[in-house]
Amino acid sequence: MTGQRLTDNDIVISSRISLARNIADYPFVCTCSTEQLDEIESTIVRRLTERPELAGVTFDESPQDSFEQQLLADIESLGHCGAMGHSFSNAPDSLQVSAKDEFDNGTTAIKINDEDHFRISAARHDGDLEAVWQSVDALDNLVEQYFSYAFSEQWGYLTTSPADIGTGMRIYTTLFLPGLAATGRAEELFRNLQRKNLIARSADGSGATDLAATSTGLIKASQAPDLFRIANLSTLGVTEMGLVELFEESLPAIIQHEREAREAVLAEPHSTIEIQINDAVNEICELALSGDENKMRSNVLLSRIRFGTSVGLVSNSDTSRVLQSYSLASQRKQLTQAISNENYSMAAEIRDKIRYLEDQLGHSNDDTEEL
Repeated sequence: MTGQRLTDNDIVISSRISLARNIADYPFVCTCSTEQLDEIESTIVRRLTERPELAGVTFDESPQDSFEQQLLADIESLGHCGAMGHSFSNAPDSLQVSAKDEFDNGTTAIKINDEDHFRISAARHDGDLEAVWQSVDALDNLVEQYFSYAFSEQWGYLTTSPADIGTGMRIYTTLFLPGLAATGRAEELFRNLQRKNLIARSADGSGATDLAATSTGLIKASQAPDLFRIANLSTLGVTEMGLVELFEESLPAIIQHEREAREAVLAEPHSTIEIQINDAVNEICELALSGDENKMRSNVLLSRIRFGTSVGLVSNSDTSRVLQSYSLASQRKQLTQAISNENYSMAAEIRDKIRYLEDQLGHSNDDTEEL
């Protein structure tokens, strides 16, 4: 029996909008001298960073999706294990921290002198594109109070890349589509998106999708995670709201197809799927505890566990074991750093947390062996 179905947040992982902007009085970044680039950066920092209304904006960084952290947060939430409270009920206060707490729902950022003088971005970890647009539009309007943008009445915003001229706007939605990936239905759906000037790629940046259905119903472990990023191809001849509406009109069909594909996967014998998910739980715990930094492999395994958790095929004890393994790995890194900094009092506190987590994981492993 499957778990309770969530809202579309079980499919739409994140949404991001970025705006390319240039200052009218300077050449594009690609033709700027080193002195001009330094002047642009210092001017931007001087005019913007101390403004109280921009206090929450990150400079020199674009909001990037940490898929590993997001997948962990989703697994925790989907598992209904009370943050870490399911098996951490007697943990020290400093361990009563949810993976979700590390993940703000919205971020805004201004990246300076990348391809353009400004890359103004906003992101959320849901599918509320209208809210993302309102955030990035408000930030864009604030910045424009302090700078004159390079703008043409005929062409719109002028940018380094001709592909960005017009609105200068790029929309990205990251979707979790294990059903479509497993059943081989993703490619046809994504080809249809191209007719609307939208493109779908693997969210890990590996390029165009290369999917094949499997006989067991889940995507092969050697393939990319079931995370895909949808983006707009055109920025010229469209309005900002027109692009937002294009995504809002296109996403429901993808979500519906994914739900149908998941039903097809779940119609197969559960024993096969459960074996794959159980193997993923064991492997991800081993990777976390070994300190392996293979993010692509971790995302493959976590996406599989996320799918299993969302349909009730992952137990609370396994969910807790995954989260505890990541917590223990994090504490070990912090211990190394504390010792390196000769902060021995902090190191002693961290050791206590490590002992507690190791004890919890020891009990979890004992339970697993008994089963």
